Amino acid sequence: MSRTSETLFRRASQAMESREAADAAVVIEELNAQLRKGQPTPHIRKLWTSFSRLLEHRGFSASTPQEVCSSLREILDAGPGFDLFDLARAIARCDVTLMHCLKATSAREIPELTPFQPECDCGHR
Repeated sequence: MSRTSETLFRRASQAMESREAADAAVVIEELNAQLRKGQPTPHIRKLWTSFSRLLEHRGFSASTPQEVCSSLREILDAGPGFDLFDLARAIARCDVTLMHCLKATSAREIPELTPFQPECDCGHR
């Protein structure tokens, strides 16, 4: 991982641990821009761990797959502008960039966020 990507990855994780979802989303969008420039970002799944903890801190249940699914549906229903929705979409955007655009993975690293998956700039979904 490049120093820039590493720094952004760390900043995003720290923002989520500090319960700053909006700040984390901005940093993850910067991270996605680095990905598009070809700077690898391994371990994107670690963002899911931080995101799950943030959900718990915000009162969403994330202990079981069913609870995660229910919580993500609530967040999806809230839509754009809700900080957790925007954060989930930013993480999903990185995931889809790795899979479809860069072909770095053969499957989504964070399939739980598939409903938030935006269309890539290159046209992949």
